[in-house]
Amino acid sequence: MNRLDANKFFLTLIVFLGLVSPSFAAPNTMTNSKQKPTAAVTGPTVSPHQLSSEELAKVISSEIVDPMTIDDDDFLRTRDPSIWRGLEVRRIAFTDNGAHWALWRVANTKRPAGPLWLQLHDNENAPFLGVIDGVKKYGGVAVFVDTGPHDNSSASRFNRDVEFGPRIDPNRNFWGPGIYTSALLADLVNFRGENRMIISIHSNSPSFDSRNSTCGIGTGRGEISILVCNDTMFPRPSRSRRYPFDDDDSLAIIPFLGRWQDKMAFCARSLMKADFNIGFEKIVTSDGSLSNYAILSDLDYINLETQDRGAGEAELADARARIHTMVDGAMRLCAD
Repeated sequence: MNRLDANKFFLTLIVFLGLVSPSFAAPNTMTNSKQKPTAAVTGPTVSPHQLSSEELAKVISSEIVDPMTIDDDDFLRTRDPSIWRGLEVRRIAFTDNGAHWALWRVANTKRPAGPLWLQLHDNENAPFLGVIDGVKKYGGVAVFVDTGPHDNSSASRFNRDVEFGPRIDPNRNFWGPGIYTSALLADLVNFRGENRMIISIHSNSPSFDSRNSTCGIGTGRGEISILVCNDTMFPRPSRSRRYPFDDDDSLAIIPFLGRWQDKMAFCARSLMKADFNIGFEKIVTSDGSLSNYAILSDLDYINLETQDRGAGEAELADARARIHTMVDGAMRLCAD
């Protein structure tokens, strides 16, 4: 083995061991975030550049719609005009790489300078309610992926309106500056020219499959729980288990880069001090998810999760209340 081959072997070995990032990127100074590392963090990057508003306007359709007349399960559950007072709802549609996408965009016209709220899976019903509650209370803009009028099956989790190839998971489609990413993040910058904090809300299957974890024993089929740990997820359970963290499936997930950088990730120390259930997600290379895109693009991002308790009124109210409590905490602790 000559010296060049030996150097390549050594670099490959230390990447495999997780000692450095595979892209060997320049240090990221992270100047636009709260409680981010003061030390330089290196990591793989994806392009932060999106289509401009002018470019995006040429490839999407957007129209104001009346939420009281929309034939969709989510809107049927929110047929109350008081909910929508002060909110503008738009229907957005576009085609990207043979996939036809539909979004709902909900903007708080009275409080425009809030977070960017995202709900990516149409079959997760409590998060829809939680996002509406959040954008109404704290302002900003919310974007929802819509895969059809009915959301009573797991099929509505995916976009099946594709011209070729398999169905698409909306949370595995953030690969760069294409139409999809640009449309979802079109409102990332607020009217002051600052990046908004991104709050993504999900619900998950009860418990977890033990095959997905190197610690704890699960009795369910999910992948999200404060008891799950593996090469990607590093849990930090609430010590007090105060509501809503008496539930192992209710937690905040925070992505981080690099070795031993989890405690310096966005808002990590504040959430730890507040005794949240926290799942630290280690990112090395992107899997196309929003959390990966956000951390690799230096965006302030937090994912709030709670258990999917069912579609009944009482079950939705329970999950909605847990989301509401986590949102209040995240806004108090993480918003500028």
